[in-house]
Amino acid sequence: MWLVLILLSVAGGLVMYLINEHESLFEILDDQYLIKNLSISIASVALFLLVSYQSSRLVSKFVPYHQSKVAHYSWYFVLQFLISGGLSLFTAIFSATVIVYANSGRWLGNTSYFSVDIYFVLLSTVFVQIVLFLIYFFVSSVQGRHRSEKLTVLLESEYIKLLQEVAVRKLEMDSPAPEKQYLQELDGIDLTDINYIYSEQKIRYIQSEVRGKTMFEGLTLSELSKVLPSDQFFLASRHLIINRSSVKSYKILSNYNIELELDPPFHLKTTLSETVTRFFKTWYMRGTDDLAD
Repeated sequence: MWLVLILLSVAGGLVMYLINEHESLFEILDDQYLIKNLSISIASVALFLLVSYQSSRLVSKFVPYHQSKVAHYSWYFVLQFLISGGLSLFTAIFSATVIVYANSGRWLGNTSYFSVDIYFVLLSTVFVQIVLFLIYFFVSSVQGRHRSEKLTVLLESEYIKLLQEVAVRKLEMDSPAPEKQYLQELDGIDLTDINYIYSEQKIRYIQSEVRGKTMFEGLTLSELSKVLPSDQFFLASRHLIINRSSVKSYKILSNYNIELELDPPFHLKTTLSETVTRFFKTWYMRGTDDLAD
């Protein structure tokens, strides 16, 4: 990062020096104050770029949370121009004021700065802010994709482990007594009446046609899934069991995963991961009896 800053500062300082002196690259070699003036020009550009970059890193702290990607990037873009763009523009004007007053004893308002040079400064500010935004967009997209991939792998492994736990528990049930005991936890609700069973914030709910939304305690969804009819109920995740009759429709996404539409509508995420999608297709389209196979 520092190497890029140094290179851009040298290039930007040289361009600014050429513009101010109205000379070509070879003509400035005859300037007896070349080293001094060029050093000041490079230093002012370096300060401008440093303020632009460092202040842009503060923008994310002011962007509202829990928004869509479009809203997030829109907010970031606007706030970046206000915060980073405003601070960098102030830095450029302040640096020019100090340099001009130190060299000539005149204030910036008594020069042609605000009628000529300010347009170059504004253009540079806009260009730098656009570049910084594009860098943020690219980096955040890559990081978001990596986090999503890691989360997907974790969820896939958890789901496989969950199915294995269900399979083991089914084998351990050598009498109908445990099944009867577990099903009593459903508080007498007819299985055909259940739309789906889910947990939210460690509280478990049953959504049914007759009773609507009701709470129940004592069992996890994985424990229930081992006694519910596997041709009728599908363990979509550790937090959701769906009834075949509640699947209103499903949509195949661009990554070939499935997004379910349940009836009645479910307010939490219903997008199935790759592994769950494979099991769901087998269960929903072929009606297999054992999802753990």
